[in-house]
Amino acid sequence: MNRRRKSRIKTISYALATAALMTIASGCTDKIIEEQQTAQIEAGVIKKLRVSNPSGDLTIVGSDQADKIEAVAKIKRTENVPSEEFKMAFTERGEEAEFVNSLSSSSFGINVLHQMDITLTVPRNMELDIVDESGNITVSGITGPVVINDQSGDMELKDIEGEVQVTDESGEIKFEKVKGNITLIDDSGNIELANNQGNVNIEDSSGEIDISNHSGMIVVVDDSGNVKIDQVKGNVTVEDESGDLRIEQIEGDVRIESDSSGNVTIERVSGTVHNNSKK
Repeated sequence: MNRRRKSRIKTISYALATAALMTIASGCTDKIIEEQQTAQIEAGVIKKLRVSNPSGDLTIVGSDQADKIEAVAKIKRTENVPSEEFKMAFTERGEEAEFVNSLSSSSFGINVLHQMDITLTVPRNMELDIVDESGNITVSGITGPVVINDQSGDMELKDIEGEVQVTDESGEIKFEKVKGNITLIDDSGNIELANNQGNVNIEDSSGEIDISNHSGMIVVVDDSGNVKIDQVKGNVTVEDESGDLRIEQIEGDVRIESDSSGNVTIERVSGTVHNNSKK
């Protein structure tokens, strides 16, 4: 049988351990059950992993030693939520695989706990395409491209060597030690970039932006919130609607396309400064 052509769904090996705790909710005593599930597939010829995560925290770690793609789920639930609601599976098709967390993000009712946090360990050179509805996301140790579409929750991307594209609705975002171009479209939440290399394009609706110790071109289009950019080796272009703008220690040109409101400070720029703001 040709394994590259056949789609395989790996079943889940259920709880290694189950622990019972007690909690008080609205005058009632509800038992909380903690469980763990695992699933895995051989990495083999797989180059790209698609991840669908409707709820819960998601952590993806790249490893040089990984020859499998492994998922570990930590589950917390109240007794009135059946264990059958917590499902995850891999599907493999040729050079691509898909991981799906099937737990719905919808509520099961009042005073009900249903939480499943996922940790995925993958080969470092794995390409990632992530769709996430709610919960925090952490991605680290990856050398392939990373694409993320996220609705809510904080996000941290670190130690990545490859292009990163993020579309986010809400939550704080941090990029650290990324070597590759970064494209970010963000609705709300603070944004921090530190110690990165590569060209950066940011479109932001609201929230603070802080970029420091960067090597590469930076383009920021911001609707509201303060923007601070310092210690950059590369040209900087900013279009800002509201909020204070501070740019300093730039080895390159600085261009302010517009700045409708807020204070503007530009200091220690080695190249040309073009300030088209109304200040």
